[in-house]
Amino acid sequence: MKKREKNLVVAIVLLIVLSFVYNTVLQPSINFYRHFFDDYDSKITKYKKDKELLLRYDWLKSEHQKYPSLQRTGMNEQQTVQESIEDIEIISKKSNTYILSLKPRATKQIAENYKEIAFDVIIEGDIKSVSDFMYTIETNKDLLRIKKYILSQSGSKSSLIKGIFIIRKIIST
Repeated sequence: MKKREKNLVVAIVLLIVLSFVYNTVLQPSINFYRHFFDDYDSKITKYKKDKELLLRYDWLKSEHQKYPSLQRTGMNEQQTVQESIEDIEIISKKSNTYILSLKPRATKQIAENYKEIAFDVIIEGDIKSVSDFMYTIETNKDLLRIKKYILSQSGSKSSLIKGIFIIRKIIST
């Protein structure tokens, strides 16, 4: 073989060896360290967030105590439904609206420890009363929330508004 051919064969063999080393040693180790440091960064971030929550533990506990519906009081589901119906009736009375219909829906399991209780509510009142009802439902401490609503005029010449609501409450089980 000529010198030029030897150099070409050496270069090809060297290229093959280098690509083999790169693919079997370098690339896997680079990927390992890249994933290692990504995991490390995510764990550091998670640690910082956990530390932040731990520093705010007393505040979070006091906030949790403000909302009685999140606390486990030993009430069963039926008592909670009854209490929620009474809350809706009280809110309706305070906002000067008239309840045409109030029906509980079937409860739905939404997470491992939480259920959703929903109610179909139809009310009637003037625009101010209906808006007061909606505001009071959304801002009460028992965590009642309006899931869906439809507002329409009660009659063709009436100044009353008819509101159809789906009101929900999340309870812990």
